[in-house]
Amino acid sequence: GGGVAATAGAPRSVQFRALLVRHVLNYSRNLGNVVARLLLSLVAGLLVGVCYSGLRAQDESDSRALANRVGSLFFCCLILMMSPNCSMGLFVADRRFYSVEAAAQLYSS
Repeated sequence: GGGVAATAGAPRSVQFRALLVRHVLNYSRNLGNVVARLLLSLVAGLLVGVCYSGLRAQDESDSRALANRVGSLFFCCLILMMSPNCSMGLFVADRRFYSVEAAAQLYSS
């Protein structure tokens, strides 16, 4: 049988290697972006840790304990969803590399 593997442009190992090399080059060219993302993650982690550090000390029979724990999970998810937005400019800058690699049929469609 044919299937998806028969119609793919390049093997998955070649695709993975090309993406890995591109990301390593991207990170080495934009060290400021890497430092900014690390600092953003550090600050977000410290903020969540400080805000919800007293959850363990709460009485579990208190009705607010569940709401506080659910709120902390929501806040963590919100931070994780919003933090990639700072790197959207990198995707726009990498468009020309992707176009060249797609024209070389490096990725399956």
